[in-house]
Amino acid sequence: MDFKLETTDAVPLDPRDGWELTANQIATMRTRELPAEVAEQIVQSQWRTLDAALAEIFRRGNYGEAGAALNAFDTALMAAVGKEYERVRAAAGDGIDDLVSVLNDRAWNGIEIDTIRRMLEPGERLARVDLRFVETSKGRRIGRPEVQEAAKPSTQTNGRWGENFIGEATLRELEVEAERKKNPLPPWHDSRNRDLPRGVRA
Repeated sequence: MDFKLETTDAVPLDPRDGWELTANQIATMRTRELPAEVAEQIVQSQWRTLDAALAEIFRRGNYGEAGAALNAFDTALMAAVGKEYERVRAAAGDGIDDLVSVLNDRAWNGIEIDTIRRMLEPGERLARVDLRFVETSKGRRIGRPEVQEAAKPSTQTNGRWGENFIGEATLRELEVEAERKKNPLPPWHDSRNRDLPRGVRA
């Protein structure tokens, strides 16, 4: 896949050359799991909008706006690819809808759930949900950091992407709470009396 911006005219050090390279890298990354002909159709549907936006940025010399245009291109591609995956998997199902309540209980948010759906291969279903990972019907384990990285827009560089998700401290608290629910302490338990027989208190 190698799309060309119509506005690029091979001028030495033309910033549009870099924009074009970045746009093609985004397109390849977002559509790599799709059949070539489908990927090309999806990219082409967004390419003209990007081309026009970058041409206007170049005309005005406001090169700092190129990142926003590429980010919009990336976002539109992710949405289009997501719709294609939903279309392909609609008949077979991916198991996510069956486990959405479990995903919510394990603190997976909407961004992560949508990304897991995109990461599943055709015929692959979600089989197990943990606080830190999910497992699929093909035995593939996908960790929470991997899901978050896959969801990250390619132009996100300010280091604040992680603010969209729960942190390590919260995950640990949830793990402790889950363990407590699995192994509840007896009603007579008191840490001060853990070495004394039941019914005997200090």
